[in-house]
Amino acid sequence: YQAEEAYDEYLESQNQDPNCHPSYSPCVPNAGYDLDCPDIGFSVTVRGYDEYRLDREGEGYGCESY
Repeated sequence: YQAEEAYDEYLESQNQDPNCHPSYSPCVPNAGYDLDCPDIGFSVTVRGYDEYRLDREGEGYGCESY
């Protein structure tokens, strides 16, 4: 589990902008409304709560068609 925790810390360090949602990498903006894949236009890694429901399969990746 140490490697997984270290990787999670690395991802968090890459996403420190307060305008970025902490569950997505690269940066997905903290929006006051629901975002969909066409709104962001790139694939993302999802960790934690998937507020925008970008990872429909629940495997940790969202918007894979981009």
